[in-house]
Amino acid sequence: MVKRITAAALLIIISIMVYVNMQSKAKMPFVDWTVADISGVTVEMVPLYPEKIVLKDDEIEELVSLLNKIIIYQRDFFYYSRGGGGGAVIYTITKSDGTQDIISSSNTTVAINGAVYASEFVPDENLALLWYRVGL
Repeated sequence: MVKRITAAALLIIISIMVYVNMQSKAKMPFVDWTVADISGVTVEMVPLYPEKIVLKDDEIEELVSLLNKIIIYQRDFFYYSRGGGGGAVIYTITKSDGTQDIISSSNTTVAINGAVYASEFVPDENLALLWYRVGL
């Protein structure tokens, strides 16, 4: 009985340590973005609907709101070698200074200019839902 309680306590402590470690590595890369920073956005769903759709001002505002909430964790260096990279919603964002950022989401990953990161599911799902609303 004592062994079970000790094992359970140890498991709980390890789980808490892993959770705290993951939270400390969490980043919000788009938290400072505003609509004024963006001059234009196109979106496409690959491979299903590869044609690019230009977002309107109110849709860009909604996109920025969604991007502000994205939380990324550690970089996933093995995503493509595990067969990742299937269907994704890809946003090509042109900033006011002329630079471009390409952000795509698929399941629980977000790719920022080609670098893939583990992320929260809900913001990723919302990025896809925005495409469904404007793309269909």
